[in-house]
Amino acid sequence: MHRGDMPGANKLLATCEKVGEEILAMIELEPTLRQGAFSNSMEEYAEAMLFKGWLEEGKVLGMDDIKMIEEEEYIGGLGDLSGEVGRVAVLRGTKRDEAGVQACLDTNLAILMALDGVRLPGKLMKKLDPLKQSVQKLETVLYELSLIKAKGGGEVSVSEPMREGGSDE
Repeated sequence: MHRGDMPGANKLLATCEKVGEEILAMIELEPTLRQGAFSNSMEEYAEAMLFKGWLEEGKVLGMDDIKMIEEEEYIGGLGDLSGEVGRVAVLRGTKRDEAGVQACLDTNLAILMALDGVRLPGKLMKKLDPLKQSVQKLETVLYELSLIKAKGGGEVSVSEPMREGGSDE
């Protein structure tokens, strides 16, 4: 989807749905099999469907809009969606698309506000820090774009240079 190949993505997602439904038929006989690898796969599927919905419709799909997933899988996919939206924001930022970056920031802020007020299990709580970092990065991108605009083009950066050892934190 990042490469703009929606037909290819739709084909892969249709395969995921077909295989997922076949596995779910087996899981109905033994529900504990959902835990682990299958549930993790459904979280990735939820992330992909959320990203597709966001790209095509400009909105975040609800849990009922995605087949086969359970609540925790949806929340996990929602947390991971922010990373995909962040990648789109960087691409839009390189094209000086301030409105596009703002739309990405608005999406990630909405996800953060939705998840930050909910008591999440440990595995899902770990998704909040990267989400918060994504929001901060997108705010910085918007600020840098405003400086570039005020300067009349060219390059401007307010980001701190990378410190020795490779960390920018």
